[in-house]
Amino acid sequence: MQTDFTTERLTISRLTMHDFDAYCQLISLPEVGTGAGFNLIGNQKMLGEVAKRQIQAPGSLGVYHESQLVGAVLFFPAIGENHLPDENHLELSYFLAPQYWNQGFMTEALAKVLTQLPDRITVSAEVFSDNRASMAFL
Repeated sequence: MQTDFTTERLTISRLTMHDFDAYCQLISLPEVGTGAGFNLIGNQKMLGEVAKRQIQAPGSLGVYHESQLVGAVLFFPAIGENHLPDENHLELSYFLAPQYWNQGFMTEALAKVLTQLPDRITVSAEVFSDNRASMAFL
């Protein structure tokens, strides 16, 4: 999968360890942490280790607005019936800084990224029942 994209307002590219501090700030926001489950990690050192693993995962993309990390799109291989990663089926996770909610930023990012996936790839995602914007997009 290509990992560098631009849209009208965004740049989407592979996360790197240069993004570590901004990523940690983003996942520490209560609205993001609660939605993505980061609030369940009470130890800051452990939260940092989770951030490192996610940043270094091959399917981790940063969403940047005016050169600032404002969100992330993460793809992880689903576990198949044989209990091994299925590279043809990906699980999608994404989050965005609250000040960018309901402005179409994540729709813009996901629309670009998802159209770049090979046809053989299927994607699944879960959404909270009160997140109408994500439900409408998905």
